[in-house]
Amino acid sequence: MLNPIANKDIVKVFTFGSLLFIADGCGDDGVTQGDGDEAGETAGEAEAGSADGSDAEAGGSGAGEGEDMDEGGSTGDGDGDGDGDGDGDGDGDGDAGGTIEGGGDGGNDGDADADGGGDNGGEDEGIDDGGEPFETCDKIDLLFVIDNSASMMSEHERIAESLDPFLISLFAELPATSWHIGMLASDDKQLIEQDSDHFNCYGPASPNYLIHSGPMLASVSDALACTLDGVGVSGEAGERPAKTMLAGLSFQANDPGGYNAGFIREDAELMIVLVADEDDALTDSEQGSSGDPAEWVSEMIAMRGGADTLSVLGILGRDEPNACPETPEAEIDDLVGSGDIDDFPAYADFTEPATRLTELVEAFPRHYLEDACVADYGDAFFASVEMLASYCALD
Repeated sequence: MLNPIANKDIVKVFTFGSLLFIADGCGDDGVTQGDGDEAGETAGEAEAGSADGSDAEAGGSGAGEGEDMDEGGSTGDGDGDGDGDGDGDGDGDGDAGGTIEGGGDGGNDGDADADGGGDNGGEDEGIDDGGEPFETCDKIDLLFVIDNSASMMSEHERIAESLDPFLISLFAELPATSWHIGMLASDDKQLIEQDSDHFNCYGPASPNYLIHSGPMLASVSDALACTLDGVGVSGEAGERPAKTMLAGLSFQANDPGGYNAGFIREDAELMIVLVADEDDALTDSEQGSSGDPAEWVSEMIAMRGGADTLSVLGILGRDEPNACPETPEAEIDDLVGSGDIDDFPAYADFTEPATRLTELVEAFPRHYLEDACVADYGDAFFASVEMLASYCALD
């Protein structure tokens, strides 16, 4: 696959306050898509608040009330003194291969601007500098959120094949960075720390995530391979990655004594990698995350203090045409009926469009989308490394 960001002019900023991975889906191989105006406006509006000044991000002071989630996260409502607006501009041409979108000031006034240049006729949006990185990314929290349902066997194999090259490249580009790296399954708010045989991947005295700095080590590779095995493919068919992600990132989870204590650092960039082959759907037959993508985005921005402190890589089920086998989606629906593809292991190579998860990923100015059905996730991981490194290089 052509590297969509081989031309460095395309990528000006890609921020990950803490790094979070979420997997689910398949994207359009070789096709970039996106609208800088939409991306800028979405993040700008979420940060800016309303016209009467309910914008803690825009310089107001906010006091909020939170209501506990049943998964252990929290949602909050806050009033603040400040003013903001959520205007966004975006234009750009893109390279083929996945989807890069950018633009997002999201700073004091909530404005988001995006300019990009590219080639090969794609619709790739440029990525603006979007805000000042924390101490040039001396700390980054990387979170993988991975669908662990039965239909994810092929996707897990592709993650495993690409994980070492991804980390080697990441550590080489950012050699002075302090890393926290963790994995969440789509049905559990607590970071995975044991493999399928209940072996502790990080050691009995360690937290439930990896702490690392410096070059790639065999111990890092072994620990994360162990954790991916612990994520597994025997999870609940009612995937709810958005809910588990929000709960896992919550203050309650990360405060001392919490179930993910210390993973998220307030002064760190965040990167999320989301991988899934189905949507996070809430219907009569599918028990996914409550709320909608706009609410999920608002909650993430409230927890992070702005959209400019995180970046998202989404490897998700995509609409046709995609890289999945050629059996028409309608035929799969016929065969599955009212069931779920998780109940049919023979359909592990197929995906279903992750509409709500795609909307979640696209809401952030710095994001990259890939088709979960592509044979190799290396290009998507490499693109996310380049975007993050480009952002962190800004002073």
